[in-house]
Parts: sequence; C-alpha cells; structure tokens
Amino acid sequence: EFSKIFNGFNTYIRLGLTATFDRKDGLHWLVSCIAGGPKYTVVVETLIPKVEVILTEFNDTLPKQWVFALKRLCKDKERNKLILRHAMKDYADGYSIVIPVTFVDHAHKLVRALNKRAGETIAVAFTGGANRRDIIEGARSGKYKIVGIQQHPDEFGVIDLVEMN
Repeated sequence: EFSKIFNGFNTYIRLGLTATFDRKDGLHWLVSCIAGGPKYTVVVETLIPKVEVILTEFNDTLPKQWVFALKRLCKDKERNKLILRHAMKDYADGYSIVIPVTFVDHAHKLVRALNKRAGETIAVAFTGGANRRDIIEGARSGKYKIVGIQQHPDEFGVIDLVEMN
C-alpha cells in the first residue's frame, strides 16, 4: 500500500527520512527500492543502565492495597540504609545514579541523607514541584550525581537525564 501511494506522485526528488532503516520485519529492502538507500547515518552513543535487583530480608506482611504496601517499604529503615549504601558506593565509583521512588517525601528523605553523608550537595529530588530545567542542567554539568525521581521517569522527561556525566 505504501509503495502505491509513494509511487503515485510524479516528483523530481524523493526524500525519505527514517530513524530505523533496518526494520525488524526485514522490509528495509522495500524502503530502499522506493526511496533509495541511506545517504546519511547518525550514530548516537546511548546510555546502558546498570540495573541491580537486591533481595532483602524484608519479610513483613504487606497490606493488600498497593499504596499502603509501598508506604511500609519506604519507611523500612534497613531497606533505606541499603539504598543509601549502594547509592554512595556507586557515587564513589564515579557513576551517575537515578533512584526511582513512589512518594515525594521518600525522595526528599533519601536526598537529605545522601547529601549529609557526602558532606555536600550531590543529590537532588526530581519531583512534581521541582525546577525540571535546573535539575537536568545540574545533572548534565555534574553538579548532581544522584537524582531521586518521584513517579515514573518518563513522566518528567527524565530521558533528558541520560546525558548525565
């Protein structure tokens, strides 16, 4: 169908733009026949996150409602110490860290504890009331090496943080 529409126009120049020339369905040859092969390719260095799952000794009976279960997890002192310990270790190893959390107060609590341990401002809470542009610029410049994010990262455009140093 696409080729019928595309070939239906009598044009002197045809320009096709795509971000993914190599198609998963193997039909890139068809795009090449219709619009020609790639004339310019951009290679972008991407962030490859290191994701760790750590099993804890937390064995409290959690409430059946999700929000109350998460509240209890956020208040667990040993779990918070574990988060802080791993964040500080990764910071010392030179990594930039994003800590996703569910509640604003938990993000601020972790950030305060991290900054206190470091003796300087290395962490910032990226919450609904925060200045998004300042935080992203601070993360890119290296001012902030740890960002505590409340909500799903995509909701605040955290994809912009991938350029953290």
